Amino acid sequence: MRHEWIIGIGLLLGLSLGTVHGAARTYRAFIVAIAKYPAHSGWASLHADRDKELLCDCFRKYAFEDIRVCADEAATYQRITTELDGLVRRAEPGDRVWIHFSCHGQQMEDLNGDEPDGLDEALVPYDARMYYEPGVYEGECHLWDDELNEYLTAIRKRLGEAGEVWVSLDACHSASATRGDESSGRRIRGTCLIFSANPGFQPPDMPGNGYVDVPLRSEAGWAPLTVLSACQSYQDNWECEVDGRGYGVLSYAIARAFADYAGWPENDERFLREIDKLVRRLSPWQTPVIESTKRAMEWD
Repeated sequence: MRHEWIIGIGLLLGLSLGTVHGAARTYRAFIVAIAKYPAHSGWASLHADRDKELLCDCFRKYAFEDIRVCADEAATYQRITTELDGLVRRAEPGDRVWIHFSCHGQQMEDLNGDEPDGLDEALVPYDARMYYEPGVYEGECHLWDDELNEYLTAIRKRLGEAGEVWVSLDACHSASATRGDESSGRRIRGTCLIFSANPGFQPPDMPGNGYVDVPLRSEAGWAPLTVLSACQSYQDNWECEVDGRGYGVLSYAIARAFADYAGWPENDERFLREIDKLVRRLSPWQTPVIESTKRAMEWD
């Protein structure tokens, strides 16, 4: 009965679940949503719980069969990485995978010299702290961009060219304040503090606010990758308020695009344009970044 319901929803939305070498294509989603961090962490509360509700509903309607969620205290570094390991193992050639993060973000001092601007970006799990404290917390629970990229590469190799990977990051990579104006329900998902063992660390002086355009890596045999970031690496990511309820601006835009434009992912350009337009309208202080190995995303 459940299988028939899933197929019926897919046909209603004009989707094709498709087959790859005779096997059914599976739609898989992994959502990390952290609304409340522990008081000792230094991180403010967010409305990520509402993001989770929106996106779970969207993925169910779009016939995602494998939906995994890590929320609040369950969204520790160990749990998130365990789920990513499991996703790598479960993924099959031709699957479509969507990974979403609604949480805080923080820039960190680059320790291996692979970042031209001297900074790594990191997502902030439930057990990651804002401040470096020798012997207490030294960044071991931050999810670094280099580490996330390793998981994405493994998944892309598993899926092959017939699959697809989508990643959405509703978090600051860097911001100018720890908290927004919480009295009005508007909050910032990050901090201006760079995580470093060196007090007062400053990255190299780079033009363009330190933004360095490094294209997504594409290799023969890998699944195409599309990444949606709520803002530039040096910008604040503000939450938005709709009908008196707070949401992550990117999460809300994705949900609206899913509701308004059936046909994802076969006809994804209009879908992506709507997300870009809506984020800019809801939060004109930030610029969303949409990158894809399938095509250049260069609209204004």
